[in-house]
Amino acid sequence: TEGEFEGITYSPRVWSGTIWYNVVEATSSPSKSLTKLPTWDPTNRPTSIPTQTPTSKPTSHPTSSNPTPIPTSSPTRLPTPHPTPKPTPNPTPKPISTPTTSPHQCGNALCELSENAANCPIDCSSKEIETTYEFNLGSSGNMFVVKARRNIVVSSFAINSKSRGVGAVKIYTRAGSYTNHEQSRDGWELVYENDSVIHNRRGVVTELGFLDREIHIAKDRSQSFFVTSTNGLVYMRGSEEFSIYQSDEGMEIMEGIGTEGEFEGMTYSPRVWSGIIRYEMQ
Repeated sequence: TEGEFEGITYSPRVWSGTIWYNVVEATSSPSKSLTKLPTWDPTNRPTSIPTQTPTSKPTSHPTSSNPTPIPTSSPTRLPTPHPTPKPTPNPTPKPISTPTTSPHQCGNALCELSENAANCPIDCSSKEIETTYEFNLGSSGNMFVVKARRNIVVSSFAINSKSRGVGAVKIYTRAGSYTNHEQSRDGWELVYENDSVIHNRRGVVTELGFLDREIHIAKDRSQSFFVTSTNGLVYMRGSEEFSIYQSDEGMEIMEGIGTEGEFEGMTYSPRVWSGIIRYEMQ
């Protein structure tokens, strides 16, 4: 402006200056006099009422000689400098006489002793053990022994066929060893028979599918198997009949014999059956 309520005015313009003010609760009528300006320095004494938030640093002394009536929701960071004057009113329970067993680690691809197909199917179900798919000999079939390291259930086989094409496959089983039972059907049970198995070439897995019934083998028990095919099987020459050729946490597969014919004909020893056994641990 130019003059007091007169003269020329200019717009827009920004006033340059400072306004001092206080924030007060609303009253029914304005105060009779102006309030003083706030002090520039803090007061010498603290307020009579504690602040609602804690200080940024811990105090050097406790706030009171008496403990708080209610415990804090979380433990203190540091222990007390001195032990408590009295022990706890009740002693701890009597310790156990033997240590607890280590918990099983389900999902580590190993079926541990505390695990089975029920409480850890990812580790103990759908197990498989392969002997070898290398070969240097062949005949119509193999007999061999499996010894269980755990309670197991055998459900499926795969073989290494001698020639391609459709052929018939049979699997027999019996408890214990096949010794003195190579030329007799007595005591053997037919648990798989399929006249139209599609055989792959040598060295390639030929799947048979599930057995007609599952074979339960108790821990430390042995079970013999006789696998035969009209297309023939290939396998490896072994080193010693009934010696362990392959094993895992569930079973041991022993070296066995080769056969010519079904419970008749020549047998060859030692021979390593070539294939896969699928099972689960109970």
